[in-house]
Amino acid sequence: MDFIDKMVNDIARQQIERRERTLVEIITNYDFIVGSIECKHKLMEILPEGANIVCSPYVASPNMIYAIKKFDILDLLKDPRESESEEALHGE
Repeated sequence: MDFIDKMVNDIARQQIERRERTLVEIITNYDFIVGSIECKHKLMEILPEGANIVCSPYVASPNMIYAIKKFDILDLLKDPRESESEEALHGE
């Protein structure tokens, strides 16, 4: 019986760790836009501290959440040939 308890606890711990890693990845890579203050507060309860959540009157539904992927604007301005030569240098 102790073996089964240990296995169940290990599985539960792994699921919690996976969820935490996923949440950290989400708040690191995305900003959020919501349509209402209530939705913003609910999202703040779910997401870890540090998540960027903005309430906008331009979101059609008060329950809608937009996740906007963060990126560096300089990536868009780079010459495509430049990134190909960098990949070749790094062996990617």
